[in-house]
Amino acid sequence: MSSVRDRLAKKLRLLGIFANCDEATLQGIAERSQWLSVPGGRLLIEQGEQAEAVFVLLSGRLAVITGFGTSEERLVTEISAGDSVGELGVIASTRRSASVLALRDSELLRIPGDVLKPLIASDPAAFDGLLQTLAQRLLRLTRGKPVQRMVRNLALLPLDDASPWPDIAMRLQRSAQTIGLRCHIFTEADGSRDSNQFAEMEENFDLCLYLATKADDTWRRLCKRQADRLLLLASGTDKGRSARPPDNHLIGDRRPVDMAICEAADLELPTPSRNWPVALAATRWVHRLRENNDQDYSRLVRLMKNQGQCLVLSGGGARGFAHVGVQRALQEAGRSLDLLGGSSMGAIVAAGIALEWDSNDLESRLAKVFVEGRPTSDLTFPIVALLRGRRVSHYLKSHFADLEMQDLWRPCYSVATDLRSGEPIMQTKGSLWRNLRASVAIPGLLPPVPTEQHLLADGGVVDNLPVGFLLDPPQGHIIAVDVAQDAALRCDFLAEELEAPFWRLWPRVRRGRLPGIFDILLRAGTINSSRQRKEVLEKVDLWLAPPLEEIGVLQWAAFHRAVEIGHRYACQQLEICDREQTE
Repeated sequence: MSSVRDRLAKKLRLLGIFANCDEATLQGIAERSQWLSVPGGRLLIEQGEQAEAVFVLLSGRLAVITGFGTSEERLVTEISAGDSVGELGVIASTRRSASVLALRDSELLRIPGDVLKPLIASDPAAFDGLLQTLAQRLLRLTRGKPVQRMVRNLALLPLDDASPWPDIAMRLQRSAQTIGLRCHIFTEADGSRDSNQFAEMEENFDLCLYLATKADDTWRRLCKRQADRLLLLASGTDKGRSARPPDNHLIGDRRPVDMAICEAADLELPTPSRNWPVALAATRWVHRLRENNDQDYSRLVRLMKNQGQCLVLSGGGARGFAHVGVQRALQEAGRSLDLLGGSSMGAIVAAGIALEWDSNDLESRLAKVFVEGRPTSDLTFPIVALLRGRRVSHYLKSHFADLEMQDLWRPCYSVATDLRSGEPIMQTKGSLWRNLRASVAIPGLLPPVPTEQHLLADGGVVDNLPVGFLLDPPQGHIIAVDVAQDAALRCDFLAEELEAPFWRLWPRVRRGRLPGIFDILLRAGTINSSRQRKEVLEKVDLWLAPPLEEIGVLQWAAFHRAVEIGHRYACQQLEICDREQTE
C-alpha cells in the first residue's frame, strides 16, 4: 500500500496545483483519494451534475465536451496523462459545465472535494498552483486555436485476411522510424497486459500500433479502446468480398476514423472504395498503400500523427493556373504533398495533383480544357445562369469520369457553398467530376448543382481559401496559395455613363476600363471570402500569393503566363523559407 501511495504522490507532484506542496501533504492526498479505471467510450463526468471531485489522469486520454449527445455537441479540449480536470467546479461548488468522456481506457485518481478545498484554503503553495493552472488553461482556450489532438496510439483494424497485415504494420513501423519516430507494434500476444502496463510502455514511444485481427474480437475491442485514432485496413485485391461484419460504434466515434486500402504496385487508378460501403460511411479520409511504394507509407504515418504536409488552393478563375506553377516549384524543392484541397479552380488543380499527374501532364490537361475548349462560351438565355454549363461538365467528365472523390492516390477535398443554408460544404466523397462542377458553379454564371440535401454553388462564395477544414482536427503543416487577393474591379466611369447603351459600353469593357458582367459576377461571388483573408493568414504555416494583378479572372489565353508567374514566385518564397530555417 505504501508503494502505491508513493507512486501516486510522485504523479501528483507533476501537476501544477501540487508542484510546490511538501511530501507529507502529497502523501495525505494520495491516501484519501480513489484509483479509478474507466474503459474507453464511457462518461466520467456528465454536464449538469454537481461537482464533487477533481480527477487526475494517470494514463489514457479524455475529451471535454459541451452538449454531449446533442446536435450542439462541441469538443472543448482533450486531456492527456498528467493533467487534471474538474478543479473549478469543485472550488466554486457549482454544477459541471461540460461532460468528460474517456476516449480510451484510462486510469485516474479521484480527489474528493472535501480533501482539495481545505488544502487550497490552508496551503499557499496549493493555492498558487491552482491559480496558475486555471490561468494557463483559460489562456489556451481564449486564444481560439483549434484543439491539438495528440496521437500516440493507432489501432490497425483489418477488414479481411487477404493481405499480410503483420508485414503492413512493420512497413508502417519502418516508415515511422525513417522520419524520426520511435514506434512499437502491439499484437494479440500482448492481450494479457493491463492498462498500466500498456501505459508504461507507451511512454517510451512516439507511435504505438495496435494490430488487431479479423477473428479475435476480445483483442480487437482492446485495440479500439486503447487507440487515439482508428485505421481500417482493406485489401484492394479482395475488393470487399471477405470483409468482416462492421465494427460497432465506428459511425459517430469521436476519434478520427480513416481507411487504408492496400494496392498492387502497377495499378493505373485506385480500387473503388465503394466495395466497402459500411467502412466508407465511417471514415473521413481514404488512403492508399501501394506495394513497394515507401512514400505512401510515410505519408500515412505523417497524416495519422497530424503532421501531414497539406496544400490548399484558392479559386480565382484563370489566375488559378498559377497553382500549376506553384506545384511544380514544390515538386522541384522536394516538398511532400500529403493532403490536397481547394475551392473552385483550386479544387480542380488539387484533384489533378491528388491523382499524381505531374506538372507537365497537369499543365497540358488544363490548357486543353480552358484554352482550347473555351468552357465559358456556351451562353444561354439567362433564366438560371448566363452559361448552360454543358461545356464545363463535359470537360470535367472527360478527365474525372467514373472516379470518386475518395478514390485518388492522395486524400483530397473540394469545397462548395450550399445556397440553401449559406454554409460551406466540405466534399471528401462522391462523384469527383460532380463535386468539382459544384465547386466552380459561380452564381449567375453557371447553374448550381442540386443534391438530395443541398443546392451547391462555387465554394468561393463563402470560403475561397478553405484551410479551416484542416484545423479541426488539425492535419499538420499547411501551405495556402491565394490567387484572388488582387481581384478588385477597375471602373473609370461615373454611374450615369454605366447606364449608356451596350454598343457604347462594349469597347470600354474590351479595353479593360470597365468590368464586364462575368467579372462582376465572379467578384460578387467571392467578395465575402476576401474579408476572411486576415483570419486565414493566422492559421497557415506558409501563405503564397503570386502577383497576378495583370491577369484577369477570365483571361484564359494568359494560361502559360500565369503558370510561369506562379512557378517563379513560389521558387523565390521557398528559397526564402529555407534560408530562414537554416539561419
